[in-house]
Amino acid sequence: MVLNDIHSRLNPTLVSRIESPGTLGELKAVVASAADAGESLSVVGGRHATGGQQFLSAGVALDTSGLKRILGLDAERGLVRVESGILWDALVSGLREKQHGAERRWSIVQKQTGADRLSIGGALAANGHDPGLTYAPIVQDVESLKWSMCREMCAIAAVRKTRNSSVWLSAVSACLAWSTRQPCA
Repeated sequence: MVLNDIHSRLNPTLVSRIESPGTLGELKAVVASAADAGESLSVVGGRHATGGQQFLSAGVALDTSGLKRILGLDAERGLVRVESGILWDALVSGLREKQHGAERRWSIVQKQTGADRLSIGGALAANGHDPGLTYAPIVQDVESLKWSMCREMCAIAAVRKTRNSSVWLSAVSACLAWSTRQPCA
């Protein structure tokens, strides 16, 4: 199967297969299976990276687009927790829906470029920033990365870390949940 980035279409890459988990259990199974088979993983979200680094030739593409839920919203502190595969437009729409009728509503401060269909995980992985460079990179808006929802999966990968570091790094990237300082948990 050939994957390519959405923007430039200059990076066609032959991958062995695409795995698209939609739940933590499915994600754990994909990571464990790849580790057991000695396969390498690359993590993909919105597929907008154009530097040629987004796919791994002959590797397994771990598509995080199914990990797209808003996990919580703290309207007092302005913190939102999401899964790493959520796209910016879905985050903004989801925040609008969750706060319908609220007196005080929160949203995002920044996102990279003018495109909306980019994943939060990808923004963090690329250390993205707003197009005008008004703000520091997006990581400034991250309060914490939550490991609790993927601790068991990461423990599976940790056992194999020395044997297959690419699986470990992919597992770490895939299980990120994101919190922003903007009023929204």
